[in-house]
Amino acid sequence: SCPSERPNAKDMCYPTTLRYSCPDRSKIVFLNEAQKKEVAKMYATKVSNVRTVNNAKDVRDFFEFSPETCEFIDAYDLLNHSLLQTFSFSTPRWESKGVDRVLKIFGIWKSYGLNVKLVLVNCHCTKDEDRKMIEDLKSFAVDTCGLEPREDFVFTSEYSEDWGYSVPHKVLKDLTIMSNMFIFPSHMESCSLVQAEANITGKFVVLNRDFPPMLDFSLDTAMNFEFTKYNPVDHPHYYEFVAREIIDGYKRDFTIYNATVSQNTTHNRDFIFKKQLEPIFYEDF
Repeated sequence: SCPSERPNAKDMCYPTTLRYSCPDRSKIVFLNEAQKKEVAKMYATKVSNVRTVNNAKDVRDFFEFSPETCEFIDAYDLLNHSLLQTFSFSTPRWESKGVDRVLKIFGIWKSYGLNVKLVLVNCHCTKDEDRKMIEDLKSFAVDTCGLEPREDFVFTSEYSEDWGYSVPHKVLKDLTIMSNMFIFPSHMESCSLVQAEANITGKFVVLNRDFPPMLDFSLDTAMNFEFTKYNPVDHPHYYEFVAREIIDGYKRDFTIYNATVSQNTTHNRDFIFKKQLEPIFYEDF
C-alpha cells in the first residue's frame, strides 16, 4: 500500500524521506491500476515509475489443494482455460455416462476458438479391455471431435499408473472445485454423487432431459438436452445447437465467469508473476 497523505517536504528528514521517494533505477509497486496517479504523487515520482501487481489469492492456496493436485494442474496447464470440466466415471461405463457426448461438445467449443480443458477421471481402468476402451475414446476425441490429447483433454489413468484404479479423493475434490462446467449426459443413475458435487460447488450444470430421475435434483437450476435421443455421430447438427446454447447460458452467468477469470488471471499467482512482476526485474536491462 502507499501513504494516505504526503507530509510537507520541509518536515521530512532521513530516513522518513525513504517512505516518500522513489530511488533511482527503482519502481513503485502498487495493487491496482486505477490509483497510479495518486501513488506517484505520494512518492513524488512520475506515473511511469509506478507498476501494478495485483494481490495473489490463488485458488490452489485458498482451498489448500494437495501437492498431487498442483503437480497434475502444472502437467496439463489446467489453470489456462476458458472452459474446464472434471468428469468422473467408471471406465467400463463410459457409454452409459455419455462421455462421447461431452467430448463432442468440447470439440465444437474448440472450433470456436475457446481454450478447453476436459479432465476425464476414469477409475477402474486396470484391464486390457479397459485400456482398449480408452484408446477408442481417444481416437474419437481426435478424429471426430478435433481435440488434442494432453492439450485439450486427459484421461487420469494415463497420468499415473497408481491412478488407474482410482484418483485420490482430495485430488478429485480439488479438480471439481476449480472446474466451471459440468455436462452430464448420463442415462443410468439413481442419485448421482458427481452431479451433487457439481451442484454444491457451483458449476454450470447441463443434464440429460431424456432421463427424468436426474432432473429431480436440478430441474429448475440446470440446462438440459435430449442426449439419449441424439448421438453425436448421427446427429452432429444437434450438438452444434447444444454447444451454442450452453455457451450462451454460460456467458450470462457472471458469477461463474468472474470466478474463472479470477482463477486464471486476476488473482492467479503464476499469471501475476509472469505478466506483472517478472517484467519489472528486466526493465532496466
